[in-house]
Amino acid sequence: KVGVLSHHELAVRKSVYTKAYKETVCVEAKTMIKMIRTEIAPAIEKTITNNKKLVEVDWAPIETRRRANVLCSAYDFLMLKCEYLETVISKTEKTEDLSMVETLLNVMDTIRKRYDEIEEIIPKEILPLPTYDDILF
Repeated sequence: KVGVLSHHELAVRKSVYTKAYKETVCVEAKTMIKMIRTEIAPAIEKTITNNKKLVEVDWAPIETRRRANVLCSAYDFLMLKCEYLETVISKTEKTEDLSMVETLLNVMDTIRKRYDEIEEIIPKEILPLPTYDDILF
C-alpha cells in the first residue's frame, strides 16, 4: 500500500482536520468579540460622546444626526451579535457538525460588513484599527 489510505485512516484524518478547522474559526470568532468589545465599541462610544451636544441641538445638520443614528444602531447591533457569537461558539465547540461553523462564519461576515459601514464615520484619530486604505496604500 503506497499512498493509499484505508477507510479508517481517512476517517481519522477527516476528524483531525475538521477539529482543527472548527477550532481555528472559534478562535477567530473569539478574537472578533474581543476586538469589538475592547476597541470598536469604545471608539463608537467616544465618537457619539464627542458629537452628543452637536446632535442634541435642534439645528444640528441632518447628516450629523444621521451619522449619530448609524453609530448608535451599529453599536447595538455589534453588542447583540457578540452575544450571539458566544452562544454559537459554545455550541460549535460541543459538536462535530460543521453547520455551526458555517453559522459562525456568516455572523462574522455580517459583523464585518456592519463595521465597514461605520469605519467611514468614526474619525481616523479615534478609529482603533487600520482602514482598508491604510493597509493598501
